[in-house]
Amino acid sequence: MQWLTTLLSFPWGVLLGFLYFGGLWWTVTKLTTTRSTALLFIVSFMVRMTVVMVSFYFLLMKGLPNLLAALVGFLVARMWSINSKKAQKQVAGDNHPKGEY
Repeated sequence: MQWLTTLLSFPWGVLLGFLYFGGLWWTVTKLTTTRSTALLFIVSFMVRMTVVMVSFYFLLMKGLPNLLAALVGFLVARMWSINSKKAQKQVAGDNHPKGEY
């Protein structure tokens, strides 16, 4: 039964990654239109970190393999987020030389 929880930890990590990096993207896009940028940035950071850290803590309580599977899922979501934003920039014609963002 341990293998099932480990197997389910990977998609949970992907979901956490999408929530974290999606929240980061939302925060960055809203920073230009809000009056209190520092408050928005700090609150967004605290909410995102709390959700991710509490989830990782509970996964660690289930065992190290569960945490590692979730971390791999989180990193997969990170890579997907970065690559999708690069693709959007290229479609929009905003091409930068490699290494400059």
